[in-house]
Amino acid sequence: DEAIIRAGLAIQKAASEYHHGCRVFRYGGDEFVVIAPRNVAASIRDLAEKEFGLNVVGEVPVFLTGGIGYTLESADRQMYYRKRGFKGAFAGSLTPELEADHV
Repeated sequence: DEAIIRAGLAIQKAASEYHHGCRVFRYGGDEFVVIAPRNVAASIRDLAEKEFGLNVVGEVPVFLTGGIGYTLESADRQMYYRKRGFKGAFAGSLTPELEADHV
């Protein structure tokens, strides 16, 4: 629950940096949707990911990954593609125990 709250705050903070009528919604258990103009969407995503960083909840590494698309389905596909890349990038920063369990 703490990680979801922190993710929501990071996303809201990033969206508030752009005063273009951006709206943030919690879409599911651990998913959020940001409705924003395409020309600022990547900036919001990148800022939110940076703001949240890599957190360890219990012994599980948690990071924020966003996707951009015209539909939820296309944004979801991009998010899962990017998430695979982030797991590899963060693997070097995890303890060997966490890396073995979560990468």
